[in-house]
Amino acid sequence: MAALKLDYDKLAGTYQTRYQPKPLHGVAEALRALAGRGPARRILEVGCGTGHWLRGWPESVWAVGLDRSLGMLAQAPAASPRVQGDANRLPFAAARFDLLYVVNALHHFDDPRAFVREAAGAIAPGGILAIVTLEPRQLRHRWYLYDYFPGVWEMDLARFPALADIADWMAQDGLTAVERRVVERITDHRRGRGIFDSPFLAKEACSQFALLSWEAYREGLRGIEAACQAAEDADREIVFPTELALHLVSAAKP
Repeated sequence: MAALKLDYDKLAGTYQTRYQPKPLHGVAEALRALAGRGPARRILEVGCGTGHWLRGWPESVWAVGLDRSLGMLAQAPAASPRVQGDANRLPFAAARFDLLYVVNALHHFDDPRAFVREAAGAIAPGGILAIVTLEPRQLRHRWYLYDYFPGVWEMDLARFPALADIADWMAQDGLTAVERRVVERITDHRRGRGIFDSPFLAKEACSQFALLSWEAYREGLRGIEAACQAAEDADREIVFPTELALHLVSAAKP
């Protein structure tokens, strides 16, 4: 499968629009619940992108966003401190934050295992590390992308660390009270050619598509078109499933 290197500077201008049809309120509620345990006063989001998850924190909270892409950071809310940096080399003092979280970004980091160790060092005693992510191993036939775009499932298996591994890494780095739970479910079954109305079918709608070459992406679209035509010829309904679960893995620093 031919793939392109993902350039988030080019995606920055339209990235925030992905949250319009699916705001992911469950993720926001989970993060705020974790922040309330402390309560957290110093918060860091790593891989913050356009700062969607930095919005809404109260003024009493010092919430910092870190991302590698300057283009993405330029779209983040001006009220939040924004830092360009590498997730594997956090430019902060040790034991600095009460809550450090990552939302749908761990699979983009150069070394997810090393990041967990780095993050554990950046959390103050009593603080929490939280990672929100997909588990592709549970989604093989629950997301039409994997059925119609050759190689995407295998690519995600290589990119996304397993939930059990993330939990083990946290424990190995001295964090305790490790928890795993689903915080958001995304269900969107498209019937027949209604799939072509989905905003998430666009080339830059998700990293799975953005990483594909245009040739591979168009091959997937042709496969969907052929499936629709075959269903119409047979006078039967075809459904393109999306049944995603966003998992939260969290742990505390003693």
